[in-house]
Amino acid sequence: HKAVGDVSPFYLYSKTSAVNIYNHNPNAKIIIILRNPVDRAFSHYLHLRRAQREPFNSFYKAVKAETHRIKDGWFWDYHYLSMGIYRPQLARYFNIFPAENIRLFSFSYLTKNLPSFLKDIFRFLDVNHNFTPPIGKKYNVSLSPKNAYIGKVFDTDNILKKLFNKLMSKNTKYFLKKYVYNTLYVRPSIDPNLKIALLKFYSQDIQNIEISYKFKFKF
Repeated sequence: HKAVGDVSPFYLYSKTSAVNIYNHNPNAKIIIILRNPVDRAFSHYLHLRRAQREPFNSFYKAVKAETHRIKDGWFWDYHYLSMGIYRPQLARYFNIFPAENIRLFSFSYLTKNLPSFLKDIFRFLDVNHNFTPPIGKKYNVSLSPKNAYIGKVFDTDNILKKLFNKLMSKNTKYFLKKYVYNTLYVRPSIDPNLKIALLKFYSQDIQNIEISYKFKFKF
């Protein structure tokens, strides 16, 4: 392989990952995809709700509890707002790696123009930019079940789910899962007033990033 890599949403938020990556490979190329921090936090919350790991059925309540959760040592997965304060997280990488080894991308660029996004990635990595990987399938879509029972059946480990996985072919499981999510799940939306309040919360950090790194958030 000409280039190999690893990916995790935690590498940016972690206070030690940048140093650890540099110590492992000081010539590593760093790709960072920044999402609207409010959308990121809400999607993060929905992911944990779907996995039956977030007890609050209200995003507002989960956000309000964050400060106390962090003080009590809750895992980073529950740091919904903190993970969206990108400026100090970016600084950890730009303070160690040369700027030419770091590329910042907008999440909206990924979702709206995936083929061009991939070509940019491939050029940055100095690999064949004419390669076209399969891109039709979406993963970890932020949906919520219409009722709690549906979520327990399809989003947690249980005997019924294990039986389906054992008896069904890969294609059958894919089409059944697609049908279930299209008919029995909904895409929740964040309260508009809360979204405005959170955008104000992030506004200074967004301005600092745009000034420091000449990066324009496209939302």
